[in-house]
Amino acid sequence: MKIAIDVSPLATAKRTGIPNYLFNLCRDLPLVDERNEYILFGNSFGHFKSLNLAVEESNAKKYRNISIKISRIPGTVLKTIWKYIHTPSTERLVCNIDIFHALTIKPPLKKARLTVTIFDLAPMKFKAFFTDKVGQYFIEYFNDVIPKADFVIAVSSYTKKEILEYFSIEEERIFVAPLAANDYYKPISDTRAINEIKVKYGIDRDYILFVGTLEPRKNIVGLIKAYSFLPEYIKSNHLLVICGKKGWYYEDIFKVVKELNIENKIIFTGYVPDEDIPFLMNGARVFVYPSFYEGFSLPPLEAMACGTPVISSNVSSIPEVVGDAGILVNPNDVEELRDTIQRVLTDDELRSQLSEKGLKQTSKFSWQRTAEKTLKFAMKFRYSYTES
Repeated sequence: MKIAIDVSPLATAKRTGIPNYLFNLCRDLPLVDERNEYILFGNSFGHFKSLNLAVEESNAKKYRNISIKISRIPGTVLKTIWKYIHTPSTERLVCNIDIFHALTIKPPLKKARLTVTIFDLAPMKFKAFFTDKVGQYFIEYFNDVIPKADFVIAVSSYTKKEILEYFSIEEERIFVAPLAANDYYKPISDTRAINEIKVKYGIDRDYILFVGTLEPRKNIVGLIKAYSFLPEYIKSNHLLVICGKKGWYYEDIFKVVKELNIENKIIFTGYVPDEDIPFLMNGARVFVYPSFYEGFSLPPLEAMACGTPVISSNVSSIPEVVGDAGILVNPNDVEELRDTIQRVLTDDELRSQLSEKGLKQTSKFSWQRTAEKTLKFAMKFRYSYTES
């Protein structure tokens, strides 16, 4: 079979979220599947070089069953044409394919089957967490692709459950393929390297760490309030380090820091390159991720892979990912979050237990397993195709 994968989201210098998923999928699919032929299809004008570079870094070109087709058509132009004119067909741009795997677009197809990966339905559940433009785009996209897709890949069982709740779609058309932490998330014994990264970001003492985009859904305001309520001796010895780029509606985060008068105890690093995050996670006393909603919850998994104790939320997909390897709390209960942070910081034995459990939990996830589970839809298509 010929399977085309839309790799256009890789046209970015900051590989997070969907681009990170795509990169790992393109890297590991050839390792688990030598039978099918893959065409990595992408389009970008302003980030044409970044897209090509990302595909090269995935080593996809070295496999015989992978071909690459990247054009300079601007993404917004192609999406608009496809949405309103429904031409040219994907087969015309790529070749005669059996399956098209989409992540952010719905292409016009002649005969090919459509597969789509869904990470979460947050814009449908929490409209207030998104700008009107972003929220409306994804809601329209979900309504357009999910009911019409031949196969849907969900990144967690929780996301699959939500898809079944919101859309009229047969359960057998949905496959679960969990995400994984990248290989460079691991315990690091080089304390000198860890300290160099700490100096780079102005960290001069022990610290509590959060990694994620600065947006309402991540509940950073709740984390800041919980930190502010900690005993003074703990705040004096522990900074709160918040890593991540600004998203939408981030203003309240900085407002509450000023209101609580703790500017000198919190470090906002901004966007942190991938290569620095494992060192920051290894250096942290505890990783706290009190998000209100996650389709998979990758940062806690990455922190556990580094051997760092994790505190996260007891909602959405997070319990599915963290299991009993971290401490899960109600994200709406600031006092519970504060008490849990204090307990982990002051109990060496508990931190050691969480570290050991976290490493064991992360061994259940790998990008190769993600690729293998992703292939299930292709095998089902092959079976139905030969039967028809």
